[in-house]
Amino acid sequence: QTQTQTQIKQQTKHKPNERHPPSHTSHNLIHLIMSFMSLVSSQVLRQSPTFVALSCLPHSRRSLHAIAAHQGALGVAKKVGVIGVPIDMGAGRRGVDMGPSAVRLAKINTRISELGYDVIDHGNISVTQKEERDIHDENARYWPYIEQVVTDLARQTEAMYTAGQFPLTLGGDHCVGAGSMAGVQRARKKLGLPPMGLLWFDAHTDMNTPETTPSGNLHGMPVAALLGMQVKGLSSCVGQDALFDPKRVAFIGIRDVDANESRNLADMGLTPGKNIFTMREIDELGMAEVMRRALYQVAPARGPFALSLDIDALDPEEAPGVGTPVPGGISYREAHLAMEIISDHGNLQAMDLVEVNPILDKQNQTARLGVELICSVLGKSILATQRDLTR
Repeated sequence: QTQTQTQIKQQTKHKPNERHPPSHTSHNLIHLIMSFMSLVSSQVLRQSPTFVALSCLPHSRRSLHAIAAHQGALGVAKKVGVIGVPIDMGAGRRGVDMGPSAVRLAKINTRISELGYDVIDHGNISVTQKEERDIHDENARYWPYIEQVVTDLARQTEAMYTAGQFPLTLGGDHCVGAGSMAGVQRARKKLGLPPMGLLWFDAHTDMNTPETTPSGNLHGMPVAALLGMQVKGLSSCVGQDALFDPKRVAFIGIRDVDANESRNLADMGLTPGKNIFTMREIDELGMAEVMRRALYQVAPARGPFALSLDIDALDPEEAPGVGTPVPGGISYREAHLAMEIISDHGNLQAMDLVEVNPILDKQNQTARLGVELICSVLGKSILATQRDLTR
C-alpha cells in the first residue's frame, strides 16, 4: 500500500492536471466495498447467520464473493446444479439406479428453468453394476464400491456449492445422502460459513450401523455416518470436517424403525417430538406444526439447513415407485405443504431426491411427483408471486 501511494505521488508531480486512474487493486477494493454495502442493505442478509461470519472471514475477494453467492435459499446467483447418482448397491431391491433417468424424463431441468433459475446439469456420477462386484461384507454390502461413489459425489457437491450453485442430487438409493450432504457441509466450513442443520424426510431414520443392521444394506445407514457413528463405506467420506450436530437434525414421516436402530437414536440424543416426527405426530399435530417444530430444531434463528427427501416418506398410494414402500405415509398435500414451508423459510442450502424406482412405478407417477415437490421447494406456489408477475 505504501509503495502504491508513493507511485501515485510521483505520477502526480509529473502530471498535476491529469486525473490519475485508480489502480487495479483499488478498483477491486471499491467493487468489493460496493458489493458488501449492497448485501448489508438486504433484509435477507440481516436475518442470515452468514452476516455474523463476515467479521471472522479472511479479507479476500474470494471470501466476500463466496458469502455473496450463498445468501438466502439458493444464493444470489440463482443457479441450480443437478447431479445424478445411478446406484442401487446400497439397497436390497433393484431399480433405484434408474431414478435419475426417470426424474430427468419428468423434465426436472425444464421445470426448474421455468421458475427463473439457471440449471447446470452435471450428468451422472460413474457407477459400476452390482452384478460386477462382490458383496465383501454381509453387514455392509458392497461397501468398497459405495465408498468410491459417495466420495466422488461429495467432491462434486462441494465444488458445485463453492461455485455458487444449489446442489440438487438425484438418487439412486439413500446411501448417496452421506456424500451429497458431507460435500456441502465441508464446502461451507472451507468458506467460513456456519454449519447446516439436516432435515431428513423418510419412512426410515437410516440410523443403523454395520453392528445393528438386520439387512447389511448401506442405504439404511447414511444419517449414522453423518452424525459420527462408524459406518464402513460411508464414514470415510464424511470424515471429521463434515459432521452434522445431532441437535440440529430432524426426521419427518418415520414409520419403520429397527429395534437396535432405536437404541442408536437414543444414544445420539434424538427424541420423538423434538428430532423425530413419526406419522403419529403428523396425524396429531398436523404437518404445519410438525414443520414449525422441525425447522426450529434444524435451523434455529433461521439458520442454514439441507433437505434429504426419500420419496418413500410419502404413502405408496401417492408414490408407488419407491425402493422400500411402507404403508401409511405422508399425503400428497402434506408433502407439498412441507415443501412450501421450507421454501418460505428461505435458508435451504442443498437437496436430495432419492429412492425413485421406475420398475415399480406407474407411468412415471413417482418421478413426476418428485419433480413437483422439488418445484415447491424452489418457490412454485398456487398463486403467482410478485416476482412472477414482473419477470
